[in-house]
Amino acid sequence: MRTRIQTFTRVGGYLALAAVSGCTDGSQGGHAPGGAAAGANSSGGAGGTAAGGAGAANGAGAATTAGVSNGGASAGAGGVDTPGVAPSACAGPLPEEKFGLSSGTTITAPGPYIVLTGTLPRDIAGSPVSSVLVHESARGVRLDRARKLWTFFLAAPGGLFPVTAKANSGASAPELDAQVSVGNATLPSRDVADGTHTVGTWMFSWFTGDTSWECSSAWRPVGGFKSWDGSVEWARGQLLDQLDAHLDAVGLQLDTPSATGTQGYRFTNIVHVLQASRALLEEGVYPPRLFPFLDTAIIADHYQASQGSKLDLSTEAGRAYFYGHANAFYAAAKTAFGSTWETTGAARFHGLPAVATWHSAAMTGVDNAAVLDFKARFSADFGSACYFIAHPNDWRNFDAVDEITQMVGPPTHFLKTGRDVGGFPTINVEAGFWNPTSNTFYLPREGGTHFSEAWASAQAERAAARHVWIDTWNETGEGSGMFAADPLSYTAADKGPCGQFVNTHAESWAAEGRHYIDVTRTQASAWNDAPELDAEPVASDVPATLHVGERRYVTVVMRNTGDAAWHAGAQQLGLTAAAAAGDFHLAGPVDAQEDDLTQRFGGVVRGLPGVFTVLLTAPCTPGKHPLKLQVYDAKQGAFGHEFSQDIDVIP
Repeated sequence: MRTRIQTFTRVGGYLALAAVSGCTDGSQGGHAPGGAAAGANSSGGAGGTAAGGAGAANGAGAATTAGVSNGGASAGAGGVDTPGVAPSACAGPLPEEKFGLSSGTTITAPGPYIVLTGTLPRDIAGSPVSSVLVHESARGVRLDRARKLWTFFLAAPGGLFPVTAKANSGASAPELDAQVSVGNATLPSRDVADGTHTVGTWMFSWFTGDTSWECSSAWRPVGGFKSWDGSVEWARGQLLDQLDAHLDAVGLQLDTPSATGTQGYRFTNIVHVLQASRALLEEGVYPPRLFPFLDTAIIADHYQASQGSKLDLSTEAGRAYFYGHANAFYAAAKTAFGSTWETTGAARFHGLPAVATWHSAAMTGVDNAAVLDFKARFSADFGSACYFIAHPNDWRNFDAVDEITQMVGPPTHFLKTGRDVGGFPTINVEAGFWNPTSNTFYLPREGGTHFSEAWASAQAERAAARHVWIDTWNETGEGSGMFAADPLSYTAADKGPCGQFVNTHAESWAAEGRHYIDVTRTQASAWNDAPELDAEPVASDVPATLHVGERRYVTVVMRNTGDAAWHAGAQQLGLTAAAAAGDFHLAGPVDAQEDDLTQRFGGVVRGLPGVFTVLLTAPCTPGKHPLKLQVYDAKQGAFGHEFSQDIDVIP
């Protein structure tokens, strides 16, 4: 287990969001949610109980319940001190329970993310609050009804942000407005550095909701093939499952370079995956990095059909046609991601955008010069050469190929062949291969036993190898997928649901439909270089200025970059010891707020943002004070990168 328990500081950049106006409408005065007195507890909010079993500190800082130490440091379930929860000597009134905007009415965000925090009333005209909408949408909005809070976190262009609250009865609170300006701060690169342990796979997006797949495929996705319609929503679900499996990079099968013609839907579906990835990035989620996987067999068939000759990479026409598929992908990626997300959403190895290509048997004129020509065309169009990944056969003989790895149909469950750009061997892992209608080659799945054995063989090579490629994510026709499926089983005499199976075997998927996702998550966590616990700051609405003793709800977003999920009461945001020594105070350490994704995964998993809203009290002394917050594990203490921002405290 690799665990990062250390301190880093990030100041400025895209991490801090400064409110340049004061609090408005309900950000000061009144009583604490739940009726608690100021400083009366050490939970994630006034009026609650301390998460993870921590007790509360009384007004003098003495422990009133086991688990809290004197001096204002509360201890979680594992006995770890979280400083700064003793009441401040100069604390002002608590924010009032009303529909308010704590972040202020004029906000400057470095970009691309916007964070807003506000308070909720007990009810609206006697009816409980049901929703808060920003720009008439619930996207990016989280409600903490227990603490009477709402937050908004999303990448969006600047402008006027109307915020409305509605009750179960249909009644609405008066609209709030925030004027937001967004800067052009750049996001950190997600390049796969040389020598990094990574796990990738190959994804097929050519589905249209056609239920006839169920007649030719042994394995059926949850919801049936009618649910696999190639839409943006379908792609989002696949990306989230891939994120859950801790996959780092996904090659998208590509055989059609435009959305026109009878095969155009295949390219449209590729674009849908890119659009789904961008939407997740806008929500602060890091899905797997994407790149094109050129399906040479189908590309060559298309060329033969249109030109009447074999695809020849020694000719200008052949080279232009073949390269045009990679060009089409990255042109679409540039449009889908935009300048903000281009280097974050696309896969980059060795500092270069990745392109993968299948075997060369379907083409002629394949040589080193053809690869160099491909890279030169890419450089002319996109400003750099590409990282060229290829299937072994003839491609292995060419120095210009950056990485060699088996693709789509390894002959065994575990295979060590090829090499990456650093000279490390590449590894292939396969769950099984079974095309029951048109291919007699068979690699048994048998409930996942061989997949686990293949991963065990891969782990034994971890010191020597860096890249693992899983064959495949969802090539259902060949039965090699690891997607979420119905856990079907067959006898050797079973002809399938439509009676069309001719290659029959006694087979089973696994006991659970997500078996291969779950196994890969565990194995990828052991394979990759990520610490078990790690975090990085993403955005906040921490203001540039606070008054002495001012108490304000502020939101800090921290992304989980470790392999372990964050759970309520176990991983919480709190002040660092240095910030507490500087006279900052919190009502207590807090859990990340729940949303659809944390509910889906049962916590803040790797790649997801944790949205933490704390009740902060400013120091009693005017001047510049560094605020530092960090995620705490209940057993191991603070981990990952700190959130850090200087605050001017004024009288």
